Amino acid sequence: MNKKSFFRSNIVFLIFIFILWFLISESYVPLETKYQIVQIIKKQDIKEIDRITTNKKTKNFLIGLKNNGNHIEVAGFQGGSKEVGYYPTNINGKNVGVYTKKVNFIWWKIEYINKEEK
Repeated sequence: MNKKSFFRSNIVFLIFIFILWFLISESYVPLETKYQIVQIIKKQDIKEIDRITTNKKTKNFLIGLKNNGNHIEVAGFQGGSKEVGYYPTNINGKNVGVYTKKVNFIWWKIEYINKEEK
């Protein structure tokens, strides 16, 4: 094995390790959660919104959001377990609680969303 191929294989290995680390770290879940919220708003899938919302107020809030221009900030893990996590989220200045559930080794799915009262 020459130096060039050795260097390339090490770079590929390091990239693989970084991707794996990112997927199992706490940094991945808020990004995935934000992506899922954006897709739910974009598709306006009433069945999915019904599944994830805890009350009519939260359902109406999500349905009322437009497809673009939403400001969404998902905070880091704030409680739960290794299987279910709570992520406080701000959507257009409104606080919502997002609970995610671990589906498999790397995939987390929104379990439910609850619009918080002020």
